Amino acid sequence: MGAFQLADVLGHSGLQMIHRSYRHLNVNVNDAYDAVLRVVSTS
Repeated sequence: MGAFQLADVLGHSGLQMIHRSYRHLNVNVNDAYDAVLRVVSTS
């Protein structure tokens, strides 16, 4: 899943909106990827 597809799934209008909404989480790329996989695999 690409970044733009993820933004669409989350209901965001673009990547900047995601950055503004979630930048306080300060997670690394591997953690974020693992989290998305967990969400997708339980759906």
